[in-house]
Amino acid sequence: MRIIEVATSGTIGTSLMGPVSTVTCELSNRFAARGHDVTLVDFQSEARRSHLHPAIRVVELTNPPARPSSEGAPGRIRELIQTWSRSYRFARYLPGQIDLARADIVHMHSPNLGFLLQRMYSINGIYTAHTPVWSMPETDSNAGRKRKPTLRGRLYSHFVAEVERKLIRSSTLTVGLGTYLQEAMPGSAVTTIPNGLDLGTWAPVERTAARRALGIDPNDFVVVFTG
Repeated sequence: MRIIEVATSGTIGTSLMGPVSTVTCELSNRFAARGHDVTLVDFQSEARRSHLHPAIRVVELTNPPARPSSEGAPGRIRELIQTWSRSYRFARYLPGQIDLARADIVHMHSPNLGFLLQRMYSINGIYTAHTPVWSMPETDSNAGRKRKPTLRGRLYSHFVAEVERKLIRSSTLTVGLGTYLQEAMPGSAVTTIPNGLDLGTWAPVERTAARRALGIDPNDFVVVFTG
């Protein structure tokens, strides 16, 4: 298959990858290793993409310049302007760099960019929802601790959520990392594929032995965060 992975971080395959970029890199590498024709589209990176499979074709778009016009805006509005400006620039110049119609799969990882690609070019590809916070159920314990959002905060959250909902409804398939997305979007083509674990690198260890190896007392209360 001809697969286009669409990313906007400018870090895919470099040592600067974050969690979403790492997933995108790993997917691209695994597809290429299985013999698929994989093209990665990303913003330019000054770092070497040394973690990418050698068979992957990389198409880089020029990073947009900073927009000074939004400097005086409140934080969330400024972030919204910059994010959408960056995504629009990416979407506008993408067809000049690659023939999207030749792809069997266009895999999108950004809700803003995915939304624009759908509206501008009628691309209803596959979307992976990495952080759809709006779809996650609120527990009773969290509800009591959360600060009441401002009107601006509520409008911002509603806009972000609605954009992603429209993207999910129009996508051929959406991948969620937990069942919460399927439950939040009944009737949409959503499947759940949890983040994977490389069992060749990570293996189960007996709890007492693990604590002993890390110098943790058997009776200590331990919180582990991954991600």
